[in-house]
Amino acid sequence: MKQERLTPSSVAAPRASGLAALWRLPAVTVARFALRSYLRSGWLWGEVVYVLAFFGVFWYYPSDESYFFSVAGEGLGVLAIVGTVVLVRRAMSARVYLTLARLPTRASLTRGLALATGAVRLPMLVLLMGLILGLHRVDHTSASDVLLGGLGMLANSVVVSTLTLALCSPMATRTIRMIFLVWLVAALASPLSAGIFEATLRVARWPILPLAAASTLGTLHSLAWYDLWPLPVLALYVLGLAWLAERWLARRDLILH
Repeated sequence: MKQERLTPSSVAAPRASGLAALWRLPAVTVARFALRSYLRSGWLWGEVVYVLAFFGVFWYYPSDESYFFSVAGEGLGVLAIVGTVVLVRRAMSARVYLTLARLPTRASLTRGLALATGAVRLPMLVLLMGLILGLHRVDHTSASDVLLGGLGMLANSVVVSTLTLALCSPMATRTIRMIFLVWLVAALASPLSAGIFEATLRVARWPILPLAAASTLGTLHSLAWYDLWPLPVLALYVLGLAWLAERWLARRDLILH
């Protein structure tokens, strides 16, 4: 399959107004080209097959809400990692370097890829939830639980996809990825003894608390407005990770990549 080629003229923002100007913004144009290339490659259909297989394995029998939101969120998170790696590797080929040299800033590329990776998460979530709810694989659920739980899973998936984008080459260096893996092990580790070591691990878990809280939104039947605190925090996560990806890419010498 041929990849879509980004040219300087295709990412230049034309003089237009309204939706036409938004549609032709450099970042949106990059996202459109990346999504088109991802679709033509067949990997998007591979994600659909993954969702169908995931549903067949874990929801052969009906389950409760807690099982539904926890397992579905983990499965979609794995899919967000794999799908983002494939999409970014296809988009960051040698052909894109000439375009980057012509652009006034490399931020358009990272923003466009963040939009593309996040946009793919929504149809996969809708497909999985449609299968589970349409075939009545969840017991005693309501429309509000499904909506809030879906928002939480979507927010987590977009955070995971944006984080994966930031850690991909050439944005992040090998040192950055090693530091992230050390933090991840510390955040997921269970301390065997109390003391300073336990306190350090507890602090390392703080960044993942909003993701854990968002995954339980669908199980809170008596929801208050303050229970929605994970959603704006995760939105800040996405913006911060996208900004980091821009900064890291701006510092890289792509000739050495």
